[in-house]
Formats: sequence, structure tokens, C-alpha cells
Amino acid sequence: AQAARKLDACLPEDISILEISEPEHDFDAIGFGEYQLRLESDDLSKLARALAALLAESQIIVMKHSKKGEKAVDIKPHFIDIQIAQESDCLLLPLKATCSQGGSINPNLLVEALKAHLGEEVSAQITRKCLLTKDFSDMR
Repeated sequence: AQAARKLDACLPEDISILEISEPEHDFDAIGFGEYQLRLESDDLSKLARALAALLAESQIIVMKHSKKGEKAVDIKPHFIDIQIAQESDCLLLPLKATCSQGGSINPNLLVEALKAHLGEEVSAQITRKCLLTKDFSDMR
């Protein structure tokens, strides 16, 4: 508890330490990140329809930047358990994305694909909730 308070005092105001523990897994055990996307638009119904249409596509091809340059990548297989919940002022999308030493997909790529599909800007807030092992247990 004392270590958490000391670390917390050094962090920006909007970031806080929730828990400190000894690691139970090696770094290479990471398989997924669990995220929540919050999407806002003046027309949530239109946004929800565009998102549903995008997710119904067989592929979602985006340009991904890497150390070797840009390349076209199908991001759809990298996102699982995507749910869409329409709130009064936003869409909430809890989802899991691949996240490992072998390769990770930034959830912002999904947001960028949605913007391109919709043809307009979308306000997005992305929060990583936790890291998960390859068998979806909590990474500790």
C-alpha cells in the first residue's frame, strides 16, 4: 500500500495506481488486451449502423505503420468479443484485441477504419482495461 501511494504521487492527476502485485506470468504470456472504446457523434444511430456494417464485412483492411513502412493489414481477425452498447450520448464497445510480442493491433486502427467507412470524423476515447494471457485469464 505504501509503494502504491508513493507511485501514485508521481503520476499525472488522471492516472492512478489501482493495485501492485508480484507478477504471476512472464511477459511473453500476454495474448490480448481488453479495451473499451467510447465513440461519440452527433448522430449515434448513423454511427451505430456504420459500425455494424463495418463489422459485418469479411475483412477490415487498413494501412498499418511499422518499422519497415506501411502495409495493408486485415485487422478484423485481431478483434474479438466486440459488443456494441448504445448509451444516451455515445456508443460503448468493449472488445479484446491481440496484444503480444509477436504482434499487436492498436484499437485506434478500428476507429480509423470506422471514420473512413463513415466518411466523417468520430470522437473516440480508448481505455485499456487490462492485459490477458493467451487463454484469456488476467495477466498478473
